[in-house]
Amino acid sequence: MTGGKKAHLTLKEELEQVKKANKDYHKRIVSLEATEEILQQSFREITTFHRLSEKINSVHEEDQILKILLEVAQDVVNYKSAAIVLKDDNNCFRIVQKRNLSKTKQKKIYFQIDQGLFSWAIHQRKPTIIPDLAKKNINKQNSYILAPLVIEDKVRGVLYLEAAADDLTVNQQIFEMISLLTNQASIAILNS
Repeated sequence: MTGGKKAHLTLKEELEQVKKANKDYHKRIVSLEATEEILQQSFREITTFHRLSEKINSVHEEDQILKILLEVAQDVVNYKSAAIVLKDDNNCFRIVQKRNLSKTKQKKIYFQIDQGLFSWAIHQRKPTIIPDLAKKNINKQNSYILAPLVIEDKVRGVLYLEAAADDLTVNQQIFEMISLLTNQASIAILNS
């Protein structure tokens, strides 16, 4: 009887070991799936940056470079509207490129410029996200990403992206991609 009880306990112990190993394998699979997702996202970002580099290097006009910047930025941030705002010879901001930007939104941009928001973003010298505080319903709020275009250590303008707050998952990687895109565009403008 003792031998049978011992064998039964051994089977029970083996079953527990199998359950534990199964749980460990499941955790490892979940971890590998998360790693795979991160790698896929990184690959998409590298591909986007490579595509921008190729496109930008194929044109030599500032206007075309800025159009390409807006096009590729769409892949990084699924924006609702976008604009590139540059300083003119009088050091005044003006919209030089736009996508899905109504007259009302253009007025809103110029209002933000007048309120010093663009100057503040330029002072940051890195992409910045700003919530739309004018909306009372936080669920319908938009967010804005402002990313400076720096040429020869001087801020020449700002990339302005508007996205619905619930569509916008901004993380450090997105900020880094936007920085890479604006830096690449700035270098191309300098070389044009």
